[in-house]
Amino acid sequence: MSQAGAASQRRVSVRQAILLVAHPRCMRHGCAEGARRLSDLDLALLLDNLGIVVAVNGVTIGVVARSIADAALLSRALPHDVELFAPDSDAAESDQTVLDAMEEYRQRAFARIVAIRSDVIGLSVRIVSTGLTSLALADIVAGFTPHGDWYLAGVRSRASIETWRSLSSLELAEGTCRTLLGQATCQRGQTIRYVESLPCTAEFLHCDGLRTVAMPPAYVRTAALLRAT
Repeated sequence: MSQAGAASQRRVSVRQAILLVAHPRCMRHGCAEGARRLSDLDLALLLDNLGIVVAVNGVTIGVVARSIADAALLSRALPHDVELFAPDSDAAESDQTVLDAMEEYRQRAFARIVAIRSDVIGLSVRIVSTGLTSLALADIVAGFTPHGDWYLAGVRSRASIETWRSLSSLELAEGTCRTLLGQATCQRGQTIRYVESLPCTAEFLHCDGLRTVAMPPAYVRTAALLRAT
């Protein structure tokens, strides 16, 4: 086999995974834990974003539910070839469920893993692909909203996962996640790359504000639901 052919074979053999994290809008606005469930709008946006990530070549796709009730809802709504990760109980920390799903993929020999919040607006195949390919050189990839919350978290090793886990244990003030992530990667000698900023619906308290947002063409279900409410 030629050197070019061997290099091509190595590129194809890289295992990549995308985790879409079910994220109710209510989580940003101080709702009681029991009320933090996926609404019809949350589910529509998740399915629209799922339609985007399935177009990324050569990936395994999973969805992370933040509660047992959400897991039951998603099990009925998701295609059969999409893996579903659920917490052991509703008392489990939701971020830990995401990190545990990342760790499970890592143990299954996935070399590049990207988690994406399901309530992000404006996601594209290009952004997701950039996040995955950046992990060839960077230890961590991150994308943040204009308000400073994360919407994309990429890892390639246990050390990368542990860096994110160190932040999940903190009570982060709004807008501080990016700064603290930068500090954590610097202290651990890790490299980080960023993808472009995108808004999430959790940053809009009321649907009236969301109706002013120009939904990209791929967000068919979300746009239809906003028009109907």
